[in-house]
Amino acid sequence: MADKPNFFTTLKTKEVIITKPYVEVHLPFKYFGHRIAEVIGNEIETFGLFNVYVWETYDYETTKPTSYFFKFPSKIRTIPSSFEDKTIDGKKMRVLSYSQNDVFIKTTDIQLDSDVARHMLDIVFNAYLPDLIPYNEIHSFWSEVNRFNGVKPAASEAVLEIIVSEICRDPHDPSRPFRHLIRTNPKTSMNDRLLMNIRNIPKYNSTFAAITSGNPKVGITTSISRLRQGKEEQPSPVEEAIS
Repeated sequence: MADKPNFFTTLKTKEVIITKPYVEVHLPFKYFGHRIAEVIGNEIETFGLFNVYVWETYDYETTKPTSYFFKFPSKIRTIPSSFEDKTIDGKKMRVLSYSQNDVFIKTTDIQLDSDVARHMLDIVFNAYLPDLIPYNEIHSFWSEVNRFNGVKPAASEAVLEIIVSEICRDPHDPSRPFRHLIRTNPKTSMNDRLLMNIRNIPKYNSTFAAITSGNPKVGITTSISRLRQGKEEQPSPVEEAIS
């Protein structure tokens, strides 16, 4: 992944245009079901959090692109040449295609929008975060989104940080938070985290929480696995109340 995007330039008209032969933006298809992104005529309005792939030549079918992680703490309007839905690495994506001189951002005059903070919450809780955002940048970007849009969440920064540390799991053992993997193996890449829907996390803490989760079939399988491995139980609030 490249460090600094170099595939666009800003004009005096405040348009941001593509300067490379071919560029793709990959938006999670679920963005559109949750109004995090939407199609408006020939334009697409989306929250500024997505992966970008840039080709230096027009031979984009046989050459490899440079990947970037694009993040902007609000919504942008973009005008691709075309878009299509694809399944990439098992994930359904809406792929936006751009040629040189296409409009990447319609205007840099971005209005504050408190709904954007809600979109960020939706992205975090439902594990829609793009693969290229490092673990150690998630919390800071979440805070930036709130500040940029004039939103003061009821939860403290410490609570937001705890949420991030819980939704990011060890890819080899989802029952372990990713932070534990980093402690035991400091050389672990910050991009190796496994994102998990926040509703699925309790089932890894106790057998009771697993069986009473939203998907009982998966919960029973997880519970059996926990019992066989002799993993320590972390009682849920409901268990503590009825015990």
